[in-house]
Amino acid sequence: MTCLLRWSGECCFCGRKVLGLHGQDGNLPFYFLDGGGADADLVQAELGGSCRFACLAASEVAERWRDRFEAAWSRYSRREYFRAGPAGFAYWLLHLREYRLLGADGWHAVVGLHPFRIAVREDDRYRMRIRHLLGAADAVALREWLSPYTAGGAESVPLMRVVADLEVADRLYCPSALRDGYIDLTGLHAGAVEGRRSGHRVKKRDQVYAHYDLVVPADLYELAWSIFKNRPPVVRR
Repeated sequence: MTCLLRWSGECCFCGRKVLGLHGQDGNLPFYFLDGGGADADLVQAELGGSCRFACLAASEVAERWRDRFEAAWSRYSRREYFRAGPAGFAYWLLHLREYRLLGADGWHAVVGLHPFRIAVREDDRYRMRIRHLLGAADAVALREWLSPYTAGGAESVPLMRVVADLEVADRLYCPSALRDGYIDLTGLHAGAVEGRRSGHRVKKRDQVYAHYDLVVPADLYELAWSIFKNRPPVVRR
């Protein structure tokens, strides 16, 4: 999964902090646009780059960005591995064993096969637990960002506390997805990091992860599963 720090910055719509949490924030690549033609106004207004999906959905350019994503992803996907419909667009990356999902309002996410297979149905949506890589435990920028939460040897910090501290709780696309989410801080404690510095390889235990839910509309989830007509989804009830 994509590192949080890659997207950290300000939302191009509201100007507030973007954390890069899957399903909440994303990136609108300028290279998807026809900057010298039909999309010149988006480039000039700088309506691209880091964004909050809540802001994108409420904007007047959500449909345009949705069309640009679908056009770009369609070019790079094998025909048998993508589906498009009223709910959005689903694209299966065979070599990575990941889905790319695009909602009707421009919402988009990358989801691994395992969390997708064990998603739980909730009325008109599916909820799945994901583990999101934030970065290596000895990365200076990551340690500085999380330092207020590691005092006293805390092993984790609720994501909603981080969101509240940054004063962006009102800009969440799906607040319930983070209600019991947390960042695992165990790899950031001084003793753990010092004990690893003699090694040459970064292992999973040397990395920092956030754990939270990704919520996908049922129509979009089922569109993605339709790529595999002979492999019905495994759903935990």
